[in-house]
Amino acid sequence: MNLAVEFLYILTMFICVAAFSVHMTVKMKNLPSVSRLAKQNSTTFFLAVVLLTDLFVFLIIYLDRVNIDVDTSWFYAIENVLEVIMIYAVILMEGEYFQRKIPRALESLFAVICVILLYLGGVLDLNSFSDEGMYFGLMILINAIPITILMVLTIVFKVKSSHQADYRHNALYLVSLNVFCVFLCVVCTLSNAGQQTLNQYFQHSREVYELIWLVFNLLTFNFVWLTIKPQEDTEIRKEKTLVEKVAIATKTWGLSPREQEMARLLCLGKNNQEMAQELYLSINTVKVHLSNLYHKIGAANRVRAVRILNGDNEYED
Repeated sequence: MNLAVEFLYILTMFICVAAFSVHMTVKMKNLPSVSRLAKQNSTTFFLAVVLLTDLFVFLIIYLDRVNIDVDTSWFYAIENVLEVIMIYAVILMEGEYFQRKIPRALESLFAVICVILLYLGGVLDLNSFSDEGMYFGLMILINAIPITILMVLTIVFKVKSSHQADYRHNALYLVSLNVFCVFLCVVCTLSNAGQQTLNQYFQHSREVYELIWLVFNLLTFNFVWLTIKPQEDTEIRKEKTLVEKVAIATKTWGLSPREQEMARLLCLGKNNQEMAQELYLSINTVKVHLSNLYHKIGAANRVRAVRILNGDNEYED
């Protein structure tokens, strides 16, 4: 079972690295994307936090495997803090996407929660509590605050901003992200609190945590890939349509290669000067070729020629 968990986590880490790498490549090179959510700075921050958490948890797994005699309290405390920061990153990412300002007080609140978690998990020893159940309950209570904030703000953002142009494309991911983020943080809280108590309140919590974390990273990678995967560019679609138009005109009126070039540039809205520069011809030569094109397709001027080439033969004088 331990080997299976380790394999799943190594797979999870590679998936996270791939998601972050693809995101940064597209963002730095400004490649086409189907949603502005893909290129937000807050999205970069979110993916960076996920990657950092991945690497840190991998360190915990490694230390457990090699049985190094170290106090792991700090490691679990830092993991818990990273989970809280991840919640904040999700809120920040969704806030920027929905164009909703995040209250300044929220940053201070999350900072205080992180300090408390570090204190409870790393500094304050369990022996300071007469009842470990009280310690366990306190850890859950502190972690419940950011999780509740995430759920509330998510609902507020979506109710007020579901009119976003590309919201439908992102809706499934955003809903799934919040659901799995909540599950992940709940299991992480139970797991970390249980690791620091004598009794395991949640059996096999690490295995469940790794499984949810794997799904969470798969979800993120799938979204990043689909969002920044360039759809057929508008200019490419126009060019394909243009090629089809020129091909139809050539078949219908028997256009020469030069007249085909004129037809293509006409449909692109080029003037005589631009045509001459692109084809390395004189303006007079361009006019001659245009005149021949007009004569073949039965157009008296440029406007009518464009309409005919576009397939609109019914036009008014």
